Amino acid sequence: MIILFTDFGADDIYVGQVKARMLQTAPRGTTIVDLLHCVPDFDPHAGAHLLAALNGRFPKGAVFFAVIDPGVGGERGAAVLEADWLAPSDGLDVNFGADDIAQIIYIDHYGNAMTGLRSGTVDRGAAIEAVGRRLEWGRVFSEVPTGTAFWYENSVGLVEIAVNQGSAAAQLGLSVGDEVSILGSA
Repeated sequence: MIILFTDFGADDIYVGQVKARMLQTAPRGTTIVDLLHCVPDFDPHAGAHLLAALNGRFPKGAVFFAVIDPGVGGERGAAVLEADWLAPSDGLDVNFGADDIAQIIYIDHYGNAMTGLRSGTVDRGAAIEAVGRRLEWGRVFSEVPTGTAFWYENSVGLVEIAVNQGSAAAQLGLSVGDEVSILGSA
């Protein structure tokens, strides 16, 4: 199984070109899964956090093909590793660390804004601040009044900012890269 994760965009030809090449060289019957092709453009830091949040949902032996390349055509190295194989002493040229990132790292087509904060590290009584707005926690959309902005734990365990039946990005003016902070309880 090959998992594709890129900033190529789903509507351009590049994903198709990559898949065609893979199918020419991969063993017969190989499954190719499109995980995401709208990773924030040219932002390997956001991409690293998204991929870390999503990769645990695939079977052992899955091959991830991840491309977020801000220096298209320039000199850069490729990283190929087998999980649990790379020794920390070997390291990679780029290391983002394992810390949470207190920023919006992805906005989906609904306008929900995924952050790089692991929700398990944020108390449910705490509020999140983004673009000067205080957002309280909501367990699920249906428990929040229509049109209300809130934060919740999304399906991959990250803090996500949403509006019940609306777009948080549009309503709050959110963009990838905007800072978020954890505030105390109300």
